[in-house]
Amino acid sequence: MKKYEVLCFFLLLPCFLIAEQEELEYGKDEWENDYNVEEKELFNIIESQDEEKDEELTKNQVKNNYFTKMYVEGVFKLSKNNHYSGKINSHILASYYEAFLSFAPYSKNILALRFSPILMHYPKKQCTPVFSLYFGSFNTPITFRNIYNPLISSITASSNGKFFPPLNAIKIAKKGNNEGIALEISLPFFNYYAFWKNTKSGNIFNNYISYKTHLSSLSNLNIAFVSSIQEIKVKKIKKNPYIQLYGLDFNFSHPFFYINSISLLSILPKKVPSFRSFAFRGEAGLTSSYASLHTGLSYKGSYYLGNQNLKNLLQRKTFLSFYLQGKLKYKIFRLNGMYHLLKDYKENKIQHSYGIFYSLGNPFFSYKNELLYKKGVYKIKFAVNITPNSVYLKRFNISSFLYFQDKKINPLCIKKYEASSKFAFDIAKHFGLNFSFAMMQENKEARWQKVVFFSSTAFNFTITQEKAKEKGEMKLKYNSKKNKFELELKFRIEY
Repeated sequence: MKKYEVLCFFLLLPCFLIAEQEELEYGKDEWENDYNVEEKELFNIIESQDEEKDEELTKNQVKNNYFTKMYVEGVFKLSKNNHYSGKINSHILASYYEAFLSFAPYSKNILALRFSPILMHYPKKQCTPVFSLYFGSFNTPITFRNIYNPLISSITASSNGKFFPPLNAIKIAKKGNNEGIALEISLPFFNYYAFWKNTKSGNIFNNYISYKTHLSSLSNLNIAFVSSIQEIKVKKIKKNPYIQLYGLDFNFSHPFFYINSISLLSILPKKVPSFRSFAFRGEAGLTSSYASLHTGLSYKGSYYLGNQNLKNLLQRKTFLSFYLQGKLKYKIFRLNGMYHLLKDYKENKIQHSYGIFYSLGNPFFSYKNELLYKKGVYKIKFAVNITPNSVYLKRFNISSFLYFQDKKINPLCIKKYEASSKFAFDIAKHFGLNFSFAMMQENKEARWQKVVFFSSTAFNFTITQEKAKEKGEMKLKYNSKKNKFELELKFRIEY
């Protein structure tokens, strides 16, 4: 790396002072929303959509033992009333270790470490960690997220639930999760990991042990035993109570068929287990290149507590959930349909959701549309993406959400509307210019609220050299809801 790069970085280093900062590995739908999570409003996610993904630096496999990738990044933010914040991020990725550090003077620092002294070698000089130790911030594996919340409570026409446990299940996190320590052993036929996390509600101790096998060259089977012991902090009690969770996880994967299921038992303090202490979650599907059919069923007893939230136990509700989803795909055309049922046995209520999604597109142009009904509200989504890859125009996007209600509830029918657009330009060989705009207006009690705007303008550059890459961005944002301007400066050096 040239001398001016080092000098430039250390000159900028004192200026990068703080900011704020859970990753879902599976089930991204075709709108890039999280699977089985309540959909976020378009206005609330437009900023996060602009964030860059470190795809090259988060790969599971590194080509050889000595190959290392890393970056150092500084972020500085200045907003109204001279309020400033900043942070410095650094990430190192190699076969034997991985580390991420986020330093912020006036807020919580983030530290995530992985050390893997034993590696498994594959053809083409690829290697995978076999024995790994973790410290600091790391993501909770998907299996335990299903233990904490086994209920299939939300699904859309474009959700995708196909999943098979990865060889390395634990990933270090670049956001401020609860800190802890973990151990993982990963072999093609055997997986074991255990981790401890210290949360505000108390300590959590989790264990996972599985046996994997290849039934054929195309099909895989995974059977696992899982356990979780969770402390619940209660005031004015000398010894905090613990809840115990035990379960059996079953996964079968084939190019044309898959099954994912988990059966769970919750043991509460001074409570004899019964049928209401059980929970179950199962998903299955038939898949092909042209059509697929997916279905799921989940049950949660009134005395099943999968997390440390005592309010869930005090409600003592029994839920049953079911969904059916079909997909068709032919060349540039896609069509999805779904039905979802959620029954609350305590209140004897049934909630129905249904929707349809279709899209037309190729690498140059794509059009998406979805109609979803849920909780008495009809949501219509619309998006057009154009990627011309021309000399100047790099990308163009326009999208909108419309929310309709029954006239008996809302005389105006329209509950809310949102719209956004994005433009990306290449103004020179190494320089780009991006524009984003969003607006939202909501109808409450037959009265239209004030229109809310969000806009941003970003200037960025990327300079690639033989052994290093420099990236920089200057972004100006305005949010009328908070009535503030914000200036953000970012500079990154990658090796």
